[in-house]
Amino acid sequence: MNYKELTIGHYLYVLLYHCQLIGNRVFSKELLDLGLTVERFIILHTLGGSGGHATLAKINKLSPLEPHSVTGLIKRMELDGLITKEFLEKPKNMIDVTLTEKGKGLLEVAYEKLTVFDEFWGSDLSEKEVIQLNKLLEKLLRGNHQRYLKNKSDWPSHSLNIDTKKYSVL
Repeated sequence: MNYKELTIGHYLYVLLYHCQLIGNRVFSKELLDLGLTVERFIILHTLGGSGGHATLAKINKLSPLEPHSVTGLIKRMELDGLITKEFLEKPKNMIDVTLTEKGKGLLEVAYEKLTVFDEFWGSDLSEKEVIQLNKLLEKLLRGNHQRYLKNKSDWPSHSLNIDTKKYSVL
């Protein structure tokens, strides 16, 4: 096979990867303006979506980050006052991680700044196309999440409110 004979799977991967790289550039810049890395945002977002706190094990299951990276991030984020850690007696050896007010505030500001992604998707696609693309990508993610990330749990289901264009974890 040569470059001109890519399969549809290869071509779709190339398209998704290039969109991801462009999106990451925009995403990283917006977050860095707030003093956040993408990885720290992922931890804050995971905690926010879990009601403001979660065990370290749950964070590891829900995030795409490697467990050793999560552990290091949690330590540094605690030093920065974004989260607190509490060692639980039961279940034994579990660590509960909670967003501080500073962490909640930073997450809220990050969400407000990241409306730039509405433009990223919405400028070239209709609302109907964005919704359709979202459903297809979630289907791919759910199907492949467990298959390729064997140490991770199933991808959580999300719900899109068409009127507000906001998602929530079910």
